[in-house]
Parts: sequence; C-alpha cells; structure tokens
Amino acid sequence: MVFIFGFIGKITSLPFFLGSALVLRFFEGLGYTAVFVAMYSFIPTEFSSFVPVVYGTLEMCTGVGFASGSMIGGVLYQVGGFMLPFVVAGSAILLTSAFLPPILWNSSPKTSNSESQNLFTFLKNKYILLHVFILLIGGTHVPFITATMEPFLRNTFGLNSATSGLILGLGGAVYSVSSLVWGVIIYRLPSPIPTLWIGGITNIIASCFIGPLPFLDLTPNVIYTCVGSGLLAFGTAAIYLSSFLCLNSEVKGITGQTYDGGTAGLIAGLLICITSLAGTVAPVMSGLLFDLAGFRYSTFWNVTASVLIMVLVSIYSFTNRKRKQKKIWDTMTDENLEENVLLITKTLP
Repeated sequence: MVFIFGFIGKITSLPFFLGSALVLRFFEGLGYTAVFVAMYSFIPTEFSSFVPVVYGTLEMCTGVGFASGSMIGGVLYQVGGFMLPFVVAGSAILLTSAFLPPILWNSSPKTSNSESQNLFTFLKNKYILLHVFILLIGGTHVPFITATMEPFLRNTFGLNSATSGLILGLGGAVYSVSSLVWGVIIYRLPSPIPTLWIGGITNIIASCFIGPLPFLDLTPNVIYTCVGSGLLAFGTAAIYLSSFLCLNSEVKGITGQTYDGGTAGLIAGLLICITSLAGTVAPVMSGLLFDLAGFRYSTFWNVTASVLIMVLVSIYSFTNRKRKQKKIWDTMTDENLEENVLLITKTLP
C-alpha cells in the first residue's frame, strides 16, 4: 500500500483522489498494526529469557525509524518529488518481507487455550488495569510536547524549521538509545518497579524545564528546552518499558507462567491500542492548552501526569509487596518456617 500511495498524485479527479487516499491509508494502518502485533508477539515466545533486552532493542529500532524516516523522506522528496519516498519505502518493505518466511519458518509458538484468548480475563485484573493506565498516561508525554514545541521554538527563539526539527528529533534519538539502556538495566534487576520510579521522577524534572514552568521564575532558554526534551524522552522510555514488562508479568501470573502465541498477540494488540489512543489524545490536549494558556503553562500537564504515574506506581508497589507477603504466609509450614520468615523480611519497606 505504501508503494501504491506514491502514484496517487496521478489521479486528477478530486473525489476519486480523496477516496483512494482514505482507502489506501486505511489498509496501510491495518498492515502496520499487523506487523506491530506480530513483532511483539514473537518476543515473549522466542526470547523468553531475554525479554527486557529484546523489548528495549525493538523500541530502539522503532525510535530510530521514526526519527530518521522524516529526514530521509524529506531528502527523497527534494530529489524526486512526491512519488520517490513512497516508492523507496514500499520497495524496502517488500524486500524485507521476502526474507521473513525463511527466517521465521522454524518458529512455532504454542497455541493458546480458550481462557488465555479472552482479553476481558486480563482487563478484569486490577494490577493489569493499573498498568494500562500507566502506559496510557505515560504515552501522552512525548506527543503532548512535540505537538506544540515547534511554534514555541519559532515564536520564542526565532528558530527556523531545520533547527526546530533537530530539537524535535532529539527526543526521538534519546528515546531510541535509552530504550536499549533501560532494557539491559531491567534485565539485571529483580523487578522493573525501581525503574518506574526513576522514570516518573525524571519526567517531573524534565517537564519543569522544557518551558520552563512560569512559577520557576526562569527565562526561556534553548538549552533548558533541549535538556528537558532529552530527559523527558529518557524518563518516558523507562516508564513505558518498565510498565509493559510489569504488565507481562501479571499476565504470566494469570496464565500460570506460560506465555503462548495467542496471549502474546492479545497483549501486543492491547499495547498498540493504548499507544494509538495516547498518540491521538495528547496532541489534541496540547493544542487546546496551547491556545488557552500558552506553551509554558501547558507543560504543567506533563508534571501532573508524571505525579499521577508516581501515585499509581506507589499503589502497585504497596499492593505487590502485600501480595508477596500473603503468598509466603499461605505456603508456610514448619519445615520452611525460617526460610519464609527471611523472605517476608525482604518484602518489608
């Protein structure tokens, strides 16, 4: 569909042009969703021992693609006009797809049972629902800022489009690198909860300096904006990756520590639904607040969202500790009394 979209400029009839564009974009969206769900479905089934690192790597590659795609597309547009970027991108996708069957031929993830295929089974779990909200709120951070940062940079500092684009691309670059870094860190930790805390605190600090917030009595400065944007991407990567891995852990608890292909597909579909919803709502909110109060005051939403995430993480940390203690008490016997007392002591604050 990407390849065909490049030839849409040849259509001279306006109604036919609009109809063709909508149909092609619709099927392009279906294809993107299918690829996204498939990629995230393979990770827990094929790389079960290295899930945090592989998730981080995938997020890094996605970030690099988004950050470099617009730049490469702009260059191709300057060289060959509207058609060339779509022809090149479509050809690259077709070429990549040709190599997938031989690579994935030996991959045979387990089929899921009927219970694991029920999405509502997972959404009724309060811990999973809590992480859905964390992912949804955390997913608004970067789209909210990037939606109105360009006019802020242009009007406040007089920057041209190229310089503003570089600053906007900074967030994507930092997110890409830090996703892999956080994946490696989480892989070495017993739980992703500490990185959730770090991400939330980092985003609160970052959101204060992007504008900066008016009550800080700081004069707007490009350095503040760049540092704040980079820190925001760094913290968002930690929140997103950590919360998603916590969600995966909760799903494993429901399915009995098994993670089959059907379950992985459901969770991947849930993730793209959350991401798309956050990416749709955040720019609308950003634009409204930008018109009402200006960029500097509008960034207070990110501070509020980060505080809300910290509250949700606190609730999860407390309830998760209590749940572990209860599980240990329920399995305690005279034979393992000393061992379980030590385990309970470790779960105390």
